[in-house]
Amino acid sequence: MEAISEKAESGSVDTGSAGAERGNGGAAAMLPLGSYKPEDVISEQTLCKLLDRCRVSIRRMVNKGELPAPTKLSGRRCWTVATLTAFFQVRLEQARREQERTRRDREKLARKVAELRP
Repeated sequence: MEAISEKAESGSVDTGSAGAERGNGGAAAMLPLGSYKPEDVISEQTLCKLLDRCRVSIRRMVNKGELPAPTKLSGRRCWTVATLTAFFQVRLEQARREQERTRRDREKLARKVAELRP
């Protein structure tokens, strides 16, 4: 398993062969989650950067079920890319089904309203 570690002094991410950042006019740019290997480990700090959220927000998202629970690795909260990807795929499928259900409900309501009109 390839671990992704942060360099606290520079604020950059060192991913070895995963390549989580590249130069962008001097500013580091995070690659999308799909650019990582499924077995890569994402730390809480890296996830914060990927989702553009602070640590408190990440922890709230976990508590609300909007993110999967992390695993502790050497006392640090982390996730595998495969875990995050699978979780997001399930959430997207749930959202798609909910949207379809809402569409059908609206169509059904529109038909009922049309029946009531003279």
